[in-house]
Order: sequence, then C-alpha cells, then structure tokens
Amino acid sequence: MRLDEIRLYKLKVIKDEKVLFEGMAEELPEELKAENSKEIVLENGEAVITL
Repeated sequence: MRLDEIRLYKLKVIKDEKVLFEGMAEELPEELKAENSKEIVLENGEAVITL
C-alpha cells in the first residue's frame, strides 16, 4: 500500500530500524508519500509502517 493512500491515522514510519516520520497521515512529507509499505501494524491507535 502506498503511504499517500492512508488517511486519518497517526503514523510512525520506520525504515532500517530508524523512525523517518511520526505524526498524522495528512502531515506526511511529500518524499514519503510515494513509498510502499512492507508491513502495517496497529499499536495503541497508531499505524506503525515498515518500509
């Protein structure tokens, strides 16, 4: 799933064990919007996305 398809969630985007972004989906930086997720896990009301 492309990250720009996700709405109304608090996100934590992780790549190579580093947090690239943490915040609301609508505030996602442009450079991350075209990325595809490998895994999405819901934890405590937050979508944790691994790239």
